[in-house]
Amino acid sequence: MTCNTIPHAPQGPPFDRRGFSIIELAIVLGISAIFAAAALPAIDFNRYRMDANARLVQNKLLWAQSRAVQRNMQVLVELYYDRSQFRIVEDSTANGSYTSGEQVFWTTLRDAQGQHQRILGEGLPVEHERDP
Repeated sequence: MTCNTIPHAPQGPPFDRRGFSIIELAIVLGISAIFAAAALPAIDFNRYRMDANARLVQNKLLWAQSRAVQRNMQVLVELYYDRSQFRIVEDSTANGSYTSGEQVFWTTLRDAQGQHQRILGEGLPVEHERDP
């Protein structure tokens, strides 16, 4: 009896493959970089900075209000639009203006590039710095 035998086919994959190849990863990273580069100009960072500044002012006003209630004294908030700053003065004399010896807290807002702006010639825009 003649036996026509078919060679036995190997069981399973020809090699054990785990993970991704370097080429596959490079292609996926390249496509992701292209999508990220296309989406990045659509993000409006100035809007986020303005929102952050608005929240900063809101938090400082709430802080000034709570400080006035805790210490039972007037607290003045003065805005300096041209310097992008505001200061909070604890008015211990209750005269409605800053008097020497009263505690002052300066806060500087961030500009469009995200940097703190400096006062020309003075250099005082550090948050929570006491006025001499």
